[in-house]
Amino acid sequence: MKPPVLIVCFRRPRNLELILKQCDDKLRDIFIFIDKSISDDQLNTDVRRIANLYERTSNKTRVKISDTNLGVKHAVPKAINWALESCDSLIVLEDDCIPNDFALEYFDNCVGYIRENIVLVSGSTLPNFPTKLKGFLFESEFPLIWGWALTKTSWEKIRPDRKVSLKNVALAILKNPKNVIPILYFYAAVIRVERNLLSAWDSPVALRMLIESYKSIIPDSSVISNIGQDEVASHFQVKPSRIEISATSNENRAPATVKNLNRSLSTELNKEIKSQIYKMKFYHVLSPVKSLVISVLQE
Repeated sequence: MKPPVLIVCFRRPRNLELILKQCDDKLRDIFIFIDKSISDDQLNTDVRRIANLYERTSNKTRVKISDTNLGVKHAVPKAINWALESCDSLIVLEDDCIPNDFALEYFDNCVGYIRENIVLVSGSTLPNFPTKLKGFLFESEFPLIWGWALTKTSWEKIRPDRKVSLKNVALAILKNPKNVIPILYFYAAVIRVERNLLSAWDSPVALRMLIESYKSIIPDSSVISNIGQDEVASHFQVKPSRIEISATSNENRAPATVKNLNRSLSTELNKEIKSQIYKMKFYHVLSPVKSLVISVLQE
């Protein structure tokens, strides 16, 4: 059975149409979750209209509209919880993540590899992928969640409402000192999330993966284009210290297959992810302290 697609929507009707066109598969269930607008604006009215029309013309589509405005921090986890009530595996697309012609086949082929310490399949990769690494899939300690797949079991391991304590962080650093910078980088992000300085659901997931040594599968070419740099995007209530994530686009080509899963080069890929996507530096070991200071000053 093909994993269903979950589309999480908010005020992007044109994007919803693009995603539905790419996911037009009569054998695949589609879940559409719509976060409610703070005001009843035309953009979200159009999103509801498109979703309801698609539901009426397809008996494999289900639509849920939130009763309240959740924001991205809560909308994505709630949408995943809702969809996983009806299935065991899932492809997750936020409405700024447009799949290419090979995306669904890629996820279909890779989702079976989610087990034990592999908890998700990423649909995006490095913006500047090193030529020497092409031709392989990789296991990474980082989640790249612009289009991704998971299972009900793996979601329970990484769901963002599972709190990570300072003790958990300290023990993880002692167990794996080489990861001190990424662990503290994401711990700082989680502090900001908890204090409502950063509206994000994925920072707790990234921290949980580092602490528990979970892995994601990363392709050698993106099957997702992220086009979320628009007026709808709203990730920060208060601008915190610099956290940058580079945008990705896809080449509309098939990535490497699961037969070419390369574990030996994964360390090299992780170095590139830290550098290109998260721009991690040695001074990020101080990020948790900085986050706490910023949050106190904002109170």
